Amino acid sequence: MNGFNRRVVYAIGPISNIHEVFTTMTQGEAFKEKRFLTVEKLQDPQWLKRTYETYEYEYYLGDSNSIELFIEAAQKGFTIFPFPSEKGAKRLMPMLLKETILLEHADLHISKKVHALMAKKRYKLVMNKYFDAIVAHIQSSYQDCFFDKYFIGLLRVLRIISPKGFQFITAALMDKETGEMVAGELGYIVNNYYVGISKFSKKDKEHQNLGTLQRVLLTQYLSKRLNIDLSDLGPGYDYKLALGAKEYTREAFLKRVGLYQG
Repeated sequence: MNGFNRRVVYAIGPISNIHEVFTTMTQGEAFKEKRFLTVEKLQDPQWLKRTYETYEYEYYLGDSNSIELFIEAAQKGFTIFPFPSEKGAKRLMPMLLKETILLEHADLHISKKVHALMAKKRYKLVMNKYFDAIVAHIQSSYQDCFFDKYFIGLLRVLRIISPKGFQFITAALMDKETGEMVAGELGYIVNNYYVGISKFSKKDKEHQNLGTLQRVLLTQYLSKRLNIDLSDLGPGYDYKLALGAKEYTREAFLKRVGLYQG
């Protein structure tokens, strides 16, 4: 199960139930009013204020799979994934979690094991290359990966066009001795903070802690090269807290990134 699937399970329950939930809820006008997301709604200050202040919902069904909706939702603090469907997404599923994990880059903690890996200088981080290879690794690493051709195509276009105020990021951790990619991540920068979409890492004994090494090196790159001081790591897991990250409520997150003052 990848980062996308873990977030979905955290927010709304088992993956197998998602399609049934949406099929049931899309039958009425109440759903369209409250949870059917459009660019127009995201540009409506009153709707946005109500949404920020209401903790009833975490996930929404987008009206399309468009670049415009992706960018608008990302700029308003939503994390965007494809709507999981056996027939392909063709729609986005923006999420605004009740709690999320934020890493202030100044608080980054590097464990002794990761320090040891860094000291060996065997691995290097390669930025903004190997998009297709990272996607292929993500798809092959998880049994229920919903990275379908529509969502991948959208990410590919976002990577190429780089809309104003939005920067797509790929990070690949390469083994300099073998030339193998051992970890990788897709994400984006918006509102001057970083959001991870999904990642993979080799899990066998030989490659332990390389996923954490990749995250540490990416954090350092974002801070030193791009002057980015915050990463949204999604819902809570112990390994994220071990990096020095902390849990934020929705309100605290929105205040931290400058989207809502209460």
